[in-house]
Amino acid sequence: MSRFVFHALCLPLLLLAGCQSLHAPAEPGLVGTIWRVKDFQGQPFSAPDNASASYTLQLGADGHLAAFAGCNELQGDYQHKGRVLRISPQLVTHHDCGEAAMKLERALIRAMEGGSDYVLSEQVLSLRNPIGITLISFQPDTAAQKSAMP
Repeated sequence: MSRFVFHALCLPLLLLAGCQSLHAPAEPGLVGTIWRVKDFQGQPFSAPDNASASYTLQLGADGHLAAFAGCNELQGDYQHKGRVLRISPQLVTHHDCGEAAMKLERALIRAMEGGSDYVLSEQVLSLRNPIGITLISFQPDTAAQKSAMP
């Protein structure tokens, strides 16, 4: 009987400890910052002529994300644990912004989804694939930060 009570008391604590490890505290600056695409596929990023120059990603403290991919807005979730950052866009608006912009947007979304770990150094957030190749990097969007302030 005492073994049953012990297991009944310990199981919820173990489950709670496991759940907390999925949402580990993020590094300062990772969450809440509006990140603008800096480099993509190893090259400095530039938006197509007919698209917005602001391609952004913002991670919320609640595990939700918001992004703007030049034409469409994205919402979804992310998981953060240690150096692992998994981004899962779930809702994407469907505006048609021309073939070049749409192709770039799809590639940017795949790059964000394909990242398995990240590096945050000197105000640059880099998402890397499982073998350490940087897929996409971001820098803080200071203009957007200022306009988002109350």
